[in-house]
Amino acid sequence: MLENNQRHVIKKIDDEVFYAINGTLVRSFNNTSLYGSKAGFINYGSQKILLQGFEVKQDFPEEDLLSLIYKHFKDDSDGNEKYIESNWKGNGTGFFIDKNGYIATNYHVVEGANEIEIEFTRNGLKESYPAKIIQTDTQNDISIIKIYSSEFNSFIKLPYNFKTNISDVGSNVFALGYPMALTTMGTEIKFTDGKISSKTGYQGDITTYQTTTPIQPGNSGGPLFDYDGNIIGINSAILRPDVADNVSYSIKSSYLKNLIDVLDYNLSLPKDSLIANKTLTEKIKILSDYVVLIKVK
Repeated sequence: MLENNQRHVIKKIDDEVFYAINGTLVRSFNNTSLYGSKAGFINYGSQKILLQGFEVKQDFPEEDLLSLIYKHFKDDSDGNEKYIESNWKGNGTGFFIDKNGYIATNYHVVEGANEIEIEFTRNGLKESYPAKIIQTDTQNDISIIKIYSSEFNSFIKLPYNFKTNISDVGSNVFALGYPMALTTMGTEIKFTDGKISSKTGYQGDITTYQTTTPIQPGNSGGPLFDYDGNIIGINSAILRPDVADNVSYSIKSSYLKNLIDVLDYNLSLPKDSLIANKTLTEKIKILSDYVVLIKVK
């Protein structure tokens, strides 16, 4: 029964239909199609159907799905916000290595992706653009992607330094990234810190550092900084907590440099060291604008 003073909304996004009452998702239907401009009901027995406040609409995925669901399924009367998981298959992290939109990440973040979108904050405003894979090193789990949009404005500079020298054991390091951004942890950038515990990784792998920096799924591809604000690695994996606690692995930046060197385009790697004089909180605030959320499907 459709009762008075209820707001019933049906939304079709791609091949799924969502039905909400007063901002609360009631049911979703897969593989359902809407045709034409009319909606109908089958009424059994003495049930009453009141069509006041009823809306049927098809939306397309050009706008961000989470914003779409928030806008149409939010119950304005009590501020109750209901979200549905987006149709993105996963997310990772990346960071700018050139002011013209080149971004480094893990290969496993973008492997097999038919569509890539990057999202970041600049001057307090969120920006998002499509991106494509430019070059990949599958053996070392590194990819370089590039923003492809005429609306993207290049940065004046990248205010940090790209360091390829090996960092010492015991060095303080920190990670910035977007762990589980599309599910439980939200799209605000996350900071974790630790120390380099070994110059080699899993089973003595010389391409990676072992660190105590906590990372989770979604941190993959994000930058590992030392406390002077130098990029020294790419966060890539963890050892399962049931095997050992606080064991993370980051690919050394020298292996990313090897991939950069084979590009047709001559990248202008960041080499600004002024950030070293900032406090840690100031560094995080500055660097966060250049670390990106990568969404794939």
